[in-house]
Amino acid sequence: MPDMFEIEISCDNCGNNIMKSMRWIREHDELSCGCGRQIQLDAALFKSHIARVEHSFAGFQRSLDSFGS
Repeated sequence: MPDMFEIEISCDNCGNNIMKSMRWIREHDELSCGCGRQIQLDAALFKSHIARVEHSFAGFQRSLDSFGS
């Protein structure tokens, strides 16, 4: 489920904000903005953020599971 969450990536050339899913970011090294700029994705930075979101999501899921018990 965390793979469905989207992250906003800003183009430093035109300021356009591009939404991409965590899964998409994991699978790509760069993306193209509508202005033509190629945006290099800092894999280590994004993976760190993704890991934190996944950890938080897992904790939330555990809370929901214990609530229902």
